[in-house]
Amino acid sequence: MTEQVIASRLRELRSGRSTVLIASSPALLAICDRVVTVREADESTDGDEAA
Repeated sequence: MTEQVIASRLRELRSGRSTVLIASSPALLAICDRVVTVREADESTDGDEAA
């Protein structure tokens, strides 16, 4: 199963739901409405994926 297939299925499954996804894959990050980067337990950046 490719990352694109996983991303597509996740998009369908999370429709209408809040979802927490921990990932570093660009394909998975691309489906996120909001991305929060955490380093050493501190919130470093917060914004949409395109930012």
